[in-house]
Amino acid sequence: MQGINLKRYIEGLLAKDVEDMLAGMDGNDAYRWLSKNEPDGYVRVGKKEKQDFENWLGIERK
Repeated sequence: MQGINLKRYIEGLLAKDVEDMLAGMDGNDAYRWLSKNEPDGYVRVGKKEKQDFENWLGIERK
């Protein structure tokens, strides 16, 4: 009905879901939330680099 293929339609739905979920968050808030709730995809880095990056973002680990 919208004149788009199924793939683009689904991509649009997913993008809208992400926008709704992260509404009102800046990049740091979104990263903080994703790091705590969806940790899949972490790339292993050295402890110092990881700590420096998390300090820069203001993430506190317990």
